[in-house]
Amino acid sequence: MNFLYPGFLFALLTIAIPIVIHLFNFRKFKKVYFSNVQFLKEAKEQNSSREKLKHLLILFSRILAITFLVLAFARPFIPSGNTVDPSQRNVVSIYIDNSYSMETVNKEGTLLDEAKRKAKEIVGNYGLNDQFQLLTNDFEGKHQRLVNKEEFIQQLEEVGISSANRNLQQVIHRQQSAADKNNNIIYLLSDFQKNFSGLAPIQVDSASNITLVKLNANSLPNISADSIWSLSPVHQPGQNE
Repeated sequence: MNFLYPGFLFALLTIAIPIVIHLFNFRKFKKVYFSNVQFLKEAKEQNSSREKLKHLLILFSRILAITFLVLAFARPFIPSGNTVDPSQRNVVSIYIDNSYSMETVNKEGTLLDEAKRKAKEIVGNYGLNDQFQLLTNDFEGKHQRLVNKEEFIQQLEEVGISSANRNLQQVIHRQQSAADKNNNIIYLLSDFQKNFSGLAPIQVDSASNITLVKLNANSLPNISADSIWSLSPVHQPGQNE
């Protein structure tokens, strides 16, 4: 298990606070003076074992509350099966579809923004020694070379909507030509429109490990008009006012 924000794990040190409170039990007792002890009611003996169990349960619940709160901020996740041995150098190619259809929106914003966020998450699953290739529909020369994590994030921030169109076979062929033949890890992030996916079978290298990430936009109902009329008469040439 990995953490998206591991720095928050230092907050687990606050678990010591309820433990200290439990050990020292900072309860203050108030002195009450009686003129005559005959008015005191008979004190009932309390079950000490039950009281200890009660305090332990309270302590345990406080520790769990702090732990779950810290883990919620640290955002734990289980890496996918494509995350390989960190001691091995990986070459990862990530395609971001930046066609006009990626301007459509969902609850996360535009599909292009969601693709960028997912690309950052994918890169975060790999080690510092791994190299990455960013690919868009523009097929720019600077995207043909392999870069490290920081350079990849910089290139990712510069990606915008483009009028260029590619199909799935062209993209995969481009990715396979740049990636390592022995350890070919490929990601494609797109809404996979019909003109992009096509109907023809895709030729893929058997050594390639390809992951398709489909981005879904909000469904928009079709709008149609069955009749149109005007509230004022339309003036035609040659007619009197």
